[in-house]
Amino acid sequence: MKNVLSKSAVKVLIFAVGIIFLAVAVFIGWVNFYIYFENQKINQGEEALTKAINSAYEKQKDLDVGGKTPYETLYRYTELLQTNADNLASTYFVKEKRPVELHRMDGVSYQKRWDYIWLLKDDQKILESKNVSSSTFDVVIKTPLPLSMKKNVNGVWQIESIDYSFK
Repeated sequence: MKNVLSKSAVKVLIFAVGIIFLAVAVFIGWVNFYIYFENQKINQGEEALTKAINSAYEKQKDLDVGGKTPYETLYRYTELLQTNADNLASTYFVKEKRPVELHRMDGVSYQKRWDYIWLLKDDQKILESKNVSSSTFDVVIKTPLPLSMKKNVNGVWQIESIDYSFK
């Protein structure tokens, strides 16, 4: 059988394959370079968010923080937990409970954290439907997630306790 490709055709074919290989390598390198810089931007954003959360925590850690209604307080608390701003979320508790609440989520798995958050959202629905008068000074929910809240003299609602174990 006779050789179908001449030596020059083989050289052209090898050169073309080399060019294609080089183009693919350059493209992969560019994608990796792009991903690296996008990750750098994400890391910088996360650092800025952490600094902002810590700054807000320092400003409000000794204040009576909460909403005008029990629903508003629980809503804000839950939103902060969803963004992993646990230290800031702890400020929605009465002052004497904050040291414990500051570390409530330490070591909690992602799944257990979200189980807790979903129960809080169920409680939010209950609070949203309750008509809490301005003269009411405490609220207790027994299910799905037992919690109690109180209204401070300044009109701000705070969480007194949430009965939940992550075990």
